[in-house]
Amino acid sequence: AGFASSLTGTGGAMVLTPMLVWRGVPLLTAILLGQVVQLPIAATATLGHALGGGVDWAAGAALGLMLVPGVFAGRRLAQAMPLAMTTRLVGVVLLAASGGLAFKAL
Repeated sequence: AGFASSLTGTGGAMVLTPMLVWRGVPLLTAILLGQVVQLPIAATATLGHALGGGVDWAAGAALGLMLVPGVFAGRRLAQAMPLAMTTRLVGVVLLAASGGLAFKAL
């Protein structure tokens, strides 16, 4: 998953979550694992880019602060929705992302 996400420029969870679900891991567990696995990857990538002077810390902080409420809202929504609906929603998001990537590649 790490190689595939690095090659495609997507987050590790974008590749790992469907792989885990395909292997029989429950969806909410796969989503959580995808996020946990992303922590050391993101920290290492940030450090590497920071050492090269390529990090816009102000933009990163602003984006990070804006995303925090969405993280908590998404967690609550995922736990409150029926599993079938969560599964469909994750599928739609993954299809939209893959469609966008395919369209961009043309």
